[in-house]
Amino acid sequence: GKGDTQFIFSRMQRALADRIRIIKQRMKRGLEIDPVAFMLKKPKQFVRRKKEEKLQTTALAVLLDFSGSMTSVKDQLAYTIGAVGENFWKLRETAPQHFFYDLSSFTEETKTVISMGERLGEEENSQRLVTMANSVGDGGTAILPALQKKLEDFTGSRPARGAKVKYLILFTDGADSGAVREVNNRHAVTEEMAALLKKYQEAGIDVIAIGIGQTACIHRSRVA
Repeated sequence: GKGDTQFIFSRMQRALADRIRIIKQRMKRGLEIDPVAFMLKKPKQFVRRKKEEKLQTTALAVLLDFSGSMTSVKDQLAYTIGAVGENFWKLRETAPQHFFYDLSSFTEETKTVISMGERLGEEENSQRLVTMANSVGDGGTAILPALQKKLEDFTGSRPARGAKVKYLILFTDGADSGAVREVNNRHAVTEEMAALLKKYQEAGIDVIAIGIGQTACIHRSRVA
């Protein structure tokens, strides 16, 4: 609902804050009221203290699985697209120099709906989100090339490369054989996927995979 979306936005806005710092500015006129300093004939120049909230620059990419099997969770995906797309747009408008995001989907191919650093009007943003939500459920699953494409987009953006905090969040209902294989009845990433995740790590990008739907075989994980 609308209230949930606003709650999420408020949490995201607080998460963007890095720390509170106090700025000291020496004034040209005026002396500090310090009896000890006056007695010692060493008056102190008046200092104005100003509280400032410093924001940490954050770059975030969201990659959504739009394969045919995701039709069963189409409503959940539509809500996710709306909530994420609206909140990210508002956060970008609130802190344009500190927040950058990419919103994309994939099947056998990867489609970027909103690219890193792109500035949209509110109406254009809403139209793209509606179009995106209506595209769920058509095609297969190719996670590896999708992650490769997003890494290229991430590292190809100067603001994203320079961000203090960098994330990629992948939503899918199951990993394809190019990304995950089964060994001794346990799932493990393929050598190609492991090498790609290593590149993400070297670029300072945290990767979070979230399983959605009953057939999901990827559990939430994080690569530091």
